[in-house]
Amino acid sequence: AMGIPDSLFCLGESAVLSIVGWICTMPVLVLAARLCPEGMEGTMYALIMSINNLGGIVGSQLGAVLTTYLGVTEHDLDNFWLLVLICNLSTVLPLVFIAFVPEVDPGTTKAKEEEACYPSGPV
Repeated sequence: AMGIPDSLFCLGESAVLSIVGWICTMPVLVLAARLCPEGMEGTMYALIMSINNLGGIVGSQLGAVLTTYLGVTEHDLDNFWLLVLICNLSTVLPLVFIAFVPEVDPGTTKAKEEEACYPSGPV
């Protein structure tokens, strides 16, 4: 509708999504670098990237299986709304695990003081 050729739009969208994806990954990398033991930053980066790549592969395969299961094809889009709903809801699933992120950086003085006062953790 805007006069942009489909092929150019696809390339542009792919580039923008890739850049935004890396920007969204940066906070995770920074947090991991701060929480991991000194000298293990490279190993932690490799682990995070491996998990990220595995998640992408598994996500693509699950998406394909779900698309097939719901019977969504280029000619039959009856369950397409359900596919989109499930995919969008699955993107917020990681919020369940946010409670496992420590509130205080274990390397800071405040964390060491809390550990000294409350060996089993703050009350």
